[in-house]
Formats: sequence, structure tokens, C-alpha cells
Amino acid sequence: MAYKTFVDNVATIVVERRLVGELWEIFSPLSVVRMSSETIAAVCEEAPEDQKRRDQLESKRVSLAGGLEVTGRALRGVKCGT
Repeated sequence: MAYKTFVDNVATIVVERRLVGELWEIFSPLSVVRMSSETIAAVCEEAPEDQKRRDQLESKRVSLAGGLEVTGRALRGVKCGT
């Protein structure tokens, strides 16, 4: 059991130092300031198909919220259970 834990810990440390550790250098404030607008856009922007899906879902949310409001107004005068 101790050997497995040791191997897991070593693997975790290696991954953190090699992959995650370098993220600070890549995304440090100074390196971001030096990036071109195109590079920043490529890193930060969502894919066009994701934006399209987000717009569709927002439209659906607005429509459903409107329907909920109409239903609520229609049911205000209705008494339940009598």
C-alpha cells in the first residue's frame, strides 16, 4: 500500500511540475501583455458553434420565462383545492 501511494504521489508531483507549473509562465501578466490581440482572442474566445448554442438556449430561456409569467398571471385568480 505504501509503495502504491509513493508511486501515485511521484506521478502527481511530476504532472504538476511539468504541466501545471509552466502555466504560470505562459499566463503571467507580463506574457499576456506581450501577446497579440489575435493570440488572446484564440485563447479566450469560445467556438462559434458554442456561441450559437448559447444564443439558442438564451432565446429559449427568455421564451420559457415569458410563458411562466403569462401562466402565473392567468392562475392568480384560480383557487386550488376547493
